[in-house]
Amino acid sequence: RGARCAASDAVAAGASRASAEEGALLLREVARMAAAACATRNYLHGEMESAGNTLHLVLGAGREIELARSLAAAGHLTLLLTTARARPSDSLFVIRLPEVPDAVRAVLEAVVLQELAAQLAAERGVPIESFVFAHDDTKLGGLDTARCQAAAYAPAGDAARAPSP
Repeated sequence: RGARCAASDAVAAGASRASAEEGALLLREVARMAAAACATRNYLHGEMESAGNTLHLVLGAGREIELARSLAAAGHLTLLLTTARARPSDSLFVIRLPEVPDAVRAVLEAVVLQELAAQLAAERGVPIESFVFAHDDTKLGGLDTARCQAAAYAPAGDAARAPSP
């Protein structure tokens, strides 16, 4: 279901904000999905009001649990990465992480989000090692421009954004 979402929001507080930023970047770069990362309190303040057809990635064990439940109760596809016990539902998927120091937890969260990005890319038909734009100044050793594609992913039936031949 996540591959059919138009966008993704990654929401977290504390050390998990780094993981949320990484997750949003991966979803943009690997799965070619519009994505943003946000601090939990900022998201609650109003950004969540534009949820729409969005995959929600919620990281944390505090206010994030109620946020994830609220999004899922409204029918929004939500993935909660947490160290707390949380019950999944039709729209809420839970990955429980072990209680570890913050820095270690952030790495575990990033690994989960890497796997998610890879799976979404596969479902969207996007080769992981392909790029839309060639930037030889951001890749170690340069970039083989032959690996760049001419157009970004466009959802099925979205002729307005689909690449022209």
